[in-house]
Amino acid sequence: NVFVNAGDYTNMSGFVGSLGVGIEGAGVGLASDTNTVERDVTAIVSGSNVNATNKFEIDAESMQGISSYSLGGGMAGVVTVAELENTTKAALQNSKVNANTVIVNANHKGIVNAGNTGVGVDVVGAGIGLSVGVLKDNSETYAEVSGDNKAEDTITAAGNVKIAATNTAVAKPVIYSTGAGGFAGVAGATSINNLNSKVVTNIKDVAISSTGESISGTAQNNFEVDASMGSFAGAAVGAGAGVTVNTIGSTVQTNVSNSD
Repeated sequence: NVFVNAGDYTNMSGFVGSLGVGIEGAGVGLASDTNTVERDVTAIVSGSNVNATNKFEIDAESMQGISSYSLGGGMAGVVTVAELENTTKAALQNSKVNANTVIVNANHKGIVNAGNTGVGVDVVGAGIGLSVGVLKDNSETYAEVSGDNKAEDTITAAGNVKIAATNTAVAKPVIYSTGAGGFAGVAGATSINNLNSKVVTNIKDVAISSTGESISGTAQNNFEVDASMGSFAGAAVGAGAGVTVNTIGSTVQTNVSNSD
């Protein structure tokens, strides 16, 4: 077996809290937490002659997670921002390979969690609780087999040949706010989730042969948004609102050109 691997496994967590207390006046509590993870993961074999009696595999794997929690009390404002920026690439370039099984695999998974609670309480006047969560995942995942001369840049396998790029993005915001006051209570909860990804498999200028099994090139993109949110306003005059905004941008391609 011949294995070429690159991997990154990053998990980050953050917690912030604040408390403001006002008996006759106003107590103000503000909390904000921002976390960003940026990663480039690349596994490449280039200009090589590879002979493997069993398996030849190039694997780039990237797994990142952010958990961000904010708590604000008083006349409360809570903001949480969690962002993933990632490029994952597995490539076989300008090479000749003989093996039983050949795999070129790029896999990325990103999970962003946010937990926000804003509680605004004023015994005499107005209680205001505002909570905002922003989750972002911007990722690019590439699997590539390419050459510049099909007579020399070849893959010969007795078994399977698999070229695959896979992305999975998961956003799980939990956003709550409460406003309670002797006169007025105002509560607002907002969840903003932006998931943008590009997943591409390229097979170009290369000759691929398998004597008995399958040759496959795939690109796959998976999204999951699981939002839980709510707002409560209690007073002589109460107003509560909750808004979720999900934006998903996706490019998924499998390209085969000038290949046998």
